[in-house]
Amino acid sequence: MNHPKPFPILQLPFLAIEEVFKAMDPFEIINFSMISKRSKGITMQMSFCVRYSIELHIHETLEIRFLGTKSEISCSYVMTSNKEMDGRVVETECGRHINRNVLKYSDYPADEWKQLCQHVLEIFKNRQSTF
Repeated sequence: MNHPKPFPILQLPFLAIEEVFKAMDPFEIINFSMISKRSKGITMQMSFCVRYSIELHIHETLEIRFLGTKSEISCSYVMTSNKEMDGRVVETECGRHINRNVLKYSDYPADEWKQLCQHVLEIFKNRQSTF
């Protein structure tokens, strides 16, 4: 059986890459930016940052929330110390609004949340917050 060839996204012209990014949700953008230094650099050049506002929540759980300016979906990374919950996606409806939470397991949730926050703020060019 032949394996499909990977899509060479980094070899596309810049405008084509930008169109691909417009179709991505925040989770896909963050995951793409973590692949390599080159993918992080390309991600930082994109002009999608105005489409999202970023909220950092510290309650019972540590959370990074992305609110789209034109969408009715909010996306959140939620740090958890429950290993069984790692990678689980939980969607809840709140009227016309949908909340999508991705649970991320960590032995040290505060440290990993801080690192993820710094990465997200760097990628989305929101340098107003410091730690």
